[in-house]
Amino acid sequence: MGGEVGVSSRKGAGSTFWCSLSIPLDLNKPIPQHEPAQYPSAVVVAKCPVLAENLRALAADWGLAIDVVSDPSSAGGQDPHMEIAKPVRPLELLTLLRANSQTSAPQGITADLLALSQAVLCARSVRVLVAEDNLVNQKVAKALLEKLGCQVDVVANGREALDLWSQLPYDAIFMDCQMPEMDGFAATRAIRAREEASRHTPIIAVTANALKGDRQACLDAGMDDYVTKPIRLSELRATIDKYCPEGPPVFSK
Repeated sequence: MGGEVGVSSRKGAGSTFWCSLSIPLDLNKPIPQHEPAQYPSAVVVAKCPVLAENLRALAADWGLAIDVVSDPSSAGGQDPHMEIAKPVRPLELLTLLRANSQTSAPQGITADLLALSQAVLCARSVRVLVAEDNLVNQKVAKALLEKLGCQVDVVANGREALDLWSQLPYDAIFMDCQMPEMDGFAATRAIRAREEASRHTPIIAVTANALKGDRQACLDAGMDDYVTKPIRLSELRATIDKYCPEGPPVFSK
């Protein structure tokens, strides 16, 4: 088509892909004018910044204008009109918003698009926490789990994992065994000590050691299972299928 395509790359910074294409413009053809889309708005009251950001991201996918506040009085001091249990399931949230909204869906959002949106949201309704101090391993684990449709939060040590777990109920935690400040064994024991009888978070050890004694050490600390480094997509998929209550993500292939 007479165009060009190229890439520029810098080690440690990333790559930029680009293309250029000459397309004729018909100056005699009038440019259609569209009314600006009217988006429903909502206020999210959440003290946990991670939860607030996740809810903001979900709402943005549906064309909602979101304000996030940490103080309920900032939202007008009104009693909530509906209640969503934690962990927040995207499809349940979407259903409640549509049922209670006083405005219609944003312009341009067709029934087919909403149906596709629901399917995609189902695919990423499994929320996992990755505790790993190595930056490269963090990126690899996050990329693989997101490929399986999971929502992924990443922390760098067991102390941060414990803090975030206390604020957000996760479907599973992938816990590196050797981390600074608090290792995976200590973090797992702390989580198990704080869990109530009705709550059990699957904790999967991530370890470079695959010896029988190492596996037993993980189980003795309260972990449910383990995966070995380097992490493989097939092993992660099997683990998600086994331990997450919602089963495999819709688009996992």
